[in-house]
Amino acid sequence: MIMKKLLLLFPLLLSCLWGIAADEFRVAELRCEYRDNPLAINTLTPQFSWQTLSVGRGFLQAGYQIQVASDPADLARGRKLLWDEQRKSDVSLHVRYAGRTLKPGQRYYWRVRTEPGGSPSRSCPTACAWCPDRSSTK
Repeated sequence: MIMKKLLLLFPLLLSCLWGIAADEFRVAELRCEYRDNPLAINTLTPQFSWQTLSVGRGFLQAGYQIQVASDPADLARGRKLLWDEQRKSDVSLHVRYAGRTLKPGQRYYWRVRTEPGGSPSRSCPTACAWCPDRSSTK
């Protein structure tokens, strides 16, 4: 009798677990000027890209927030940000920096938070960094 009940509950349990897994996603493959944590780039207005990976099918990014700071601790606290852009958009490629003027030779740190339709937002696990080349002028 107990075995029959367990067999009847098993499909229900599986469908609940599938529903939870379908909402799981993470931000990965963060790139600045097509590179992963570049030591130097030759522009003061870099482009950012990322991927949002999902366990389930049918995932769509509904929005994003990019934050940039010159200190990783400030970025972690969300303070002294040079750029903080939040948009409702499915774009995750070639997002151009549009914050305060950057200084060549200074290291900068960034993170992105994505928002899928109908779920809470998720951040990338760590901040990524880049440094504009000293010869950067644009």
